[in-house]
Order: sequence, then structure tokens, then C-alpha cells
Amino acid sequence: MITAPPQLQANGNIYPSRFVMVDPSDNAKCIQATANAKVIGVSQVGTNYPPITDSSITVAGYAAIDGQNVELHTLGQVCHVEAGDVFAAGDYLKSDGDGKAIKIATTGTTLQRYGAQALEAATAAGQKIRCYIMPGSERPAIA
Repeated sequence: MITAPPQLQANGNIYPSRFVMVDPSDNAKCIQATANAKVIGVSQVGTNYPPITDSSITVAGYAAIDGQNVELHTLGQVCHVEAGDVFAAGDYLKSDGDGKAIKIATTGTTLQRYGAQALEAATAAGQKIRCYIMPGSERPAIA
């Protein structure tokens, strides 16, 4: 049985392979996640534009823009997420200010809200790595 990925309407521009959160200001809509947000999943890998073969054309390539539906990878799924920094396979990942994946803090007093576990290491920011989605996970930063 094949099931379609869940979709929510974007309330702003969302890039591909970024953490997504529920928009607290608008029912049943989502936005690209902010820093240490309660993420609900990761946006689709593809863009909302068809493939373009003309190299002279530049397209922003969002997963969805304001008002469009965005497909989400959610609980228990494996997908690609864009790294915001370097981290190791096995690290728990949270959102940075742009919805990119960064390693959670292991010291300090801020509650860490993570949405995935890295299945591969990220050796540079901007790299897309495979991760296992675990939305709604939280833990204290103190190791």
C-alpha cells in the first residue's frame, strides 16, 4: 500500500530539505523552522519548479511558497536534510534559524528540541545528509 506524504499549506517560503514547524499564528499551516523550534518534519527534496535545462535562467527553487502545499517527511521516515554545520552520524539534530540541521547542545540549560538523528556525517554546511525523523523530541542540554 502506497500512501502519499502528508501535506500542509506553507505560510511563507520553505526551501527543500529543511526542518518545518507548525505556524503558531495560523491554523493548519506550516513555516520553515526557526532556531531550536518544535519541528514536525522535513520539507520535500524537490522544488516547486519543473527541471530547467537552460543554464542562463536562475530560479530560487523553493519546496513551496506562501499558499502552496508542501510535502513533509514525518515520524519514522528517512529523508535528506540540509546541514547548517558539521556533525557526526548518530548526532541528534535540531533546527538552526534557517531550518537547516545542526547538532544539539550537550551542555547549558536550554531545552534542546530535536527533530532527527543523523544517519550520515555532514562534513560541510549546505550538504544534504540522510536522517531519521523524530519530531517532538526534547532533552535537557546538560549531559
